[in-house]
Amino acid sequence: MRQDESRRGGAIGRLDWHKILPFEAAAASDRLGWVGLEAARCRAEPPFERNVPALTHHRLVLVARPPDELDLRYDGVKRDVPPPTGSITLVPFGSPVWARSSGHNELHMFLEARVVARVAAESSWGGTNPAKAHPTR
Repeated sequence: MRQDESRRGGAIGRLDWHKILPFEAAAASDRLGWVGLEAARCRAEPPFERNVPALTHHRLVLVARPPDELDLRYDGVKRDVPPPTGSITLVPFGSPVWARSSGHNELHMFLEARVVARVAAESSWGGTNPAKAHPTR
C-alpha cells in the first residue's frame, strides 16, 4: 500500500482487514460466522514498512516470534524496541498506524468496538465508571 492510499476514504471495516497485512495469512477466520471477531495467523512475515489506515475494530496483536527490529507509531504510542514473545499490542479502533518491521510471527485479532464496549458495560468493572471498577473501595 502506498502512503497516499492509507489516507483515502474511511476506516477499514470488518471484512476488509486483510488489506492492511502486507503478506498472506497462514490461517484466518474469514467467513466462519464469528460475531464481532476476526483473526489471522501470520507466519514468517517478510520485512515491511506500512502506513495503515484506521480500522473500525480494535486490533490485538499477539507476538509469537518478535522481529529483530521494530518501529511502531499509533495513537500516542511510540515503540522502537521489539516486544518479547507473548506480548500483546492493542491498537484502538480509529487509530491509523505506521510500522516498520524486520518481519515476525503474529496472531492478529480484530474485535468489534461495540462488542468490547458492551462487554465492558456488562462486566463487574461497570463500564468506564472508575467507582465501579474497584468494588472494595
